[in-house]
Amino acid sequence: MVLLEEINNANCKEVKKIQLLENQEKYLPKEFICLSDANENHDQYESYLVYKDAQPIGFVLLQVDKKNEHFNILFVAIDKYYEGESYLREALTVSVNYLISQGASEVGAYYPQGNEELEKIYRSIGFKNTSLVKEGKVYLTYSN
Repeated sequence: MVLLEEINNANCKEVKKIQLLENQEKYLPKEFICLSDANENHDQYESYLVYKDAQPIGFVLLQVDKKNEHFNILFVAIDKYYEGESYLREALTVSVNYLISQGASEVGAYYPQGNEELEKIYRSIGFKNTSLVKEGKVYLTYSN
């Protein structure tokens, strides 16, 4: 099973070691320049390294806005050397469980339009399609 650890100044360098597939890099949000910035500068964003056996294998960016009840998975990526080993599904499941523990009754997620493989993974853990597409990203929801 994978674990999430909040990104901070002490482990931010680990993020830069994670290698993405070329087709993933184009979807990488600007917030990932250094994910610790998202944690320090925005009350509603949280970024985490994904670990498997003490090895960082990916990262996630979450929106945890309790005041406005917005709980979203904004971005998730797994190192290209760990692709296809179900770690992405595990990272999403752990992220959903974390957001539920923070009070979410519904969790939203975005994926790049046309990425059918990622859509399948989201749907396999219980996300449902919506009709919302914004800036080339499809929005899905998971109800607790």
